[in-house]
Amino acid sequence: MNSNGVSPDWATARNNRKLASHQDILACEGGFFYGDLNAQPMWKASMAAKLLEAEASAAGTPTLIFGCIGHKPWTYFCLPPAEVKLMWASCVSNRAGTWLSVMKDEMRHPSADVVQELYAFARANRQDLFETRSLAQAAIMVSKAR
Repeated sequence: MNSNGVSPDWATARNNRKLASHQDILACEGGFFYGDLNAQPMWKASMAAKLLEAEASAAGTPTLIFGCIGHKPWTYFCLPPAEVKLMWASCVSNRAGTWLSVMKDEMRHPSADVVQELYAFARANRQDLFETRSLAQAAIMVSKAR
């Protein structure tokens, strides 16, 4: 199921804390960028990853961030390769797995090549990237109340 991201869950009836123990993974579209890119925080993917980590922690459920190299809901342009790398790294650095989509019309864009590089890097460095724990001294407060 596409879990709730950094938004109130009353509109979707997807309370991640309650559902985490009933799912194999908590995953949301934290790496999809829509509409006006100037109106979205550049740390959207890392914020979603950190939130899912907190919501899944009691159940011990792994987390995943769905991402896309294309600007959605349209695919008139793709994110630059450096932005795709930053989005992926911000998920991994916050202990989330990643799922990057590349649509058919995006296959020839330089950002599509980055996806292969990132997953090759992840395979070669799995232990250092994914068997980690946070040393952060800060917290994120997200109110999901109406």
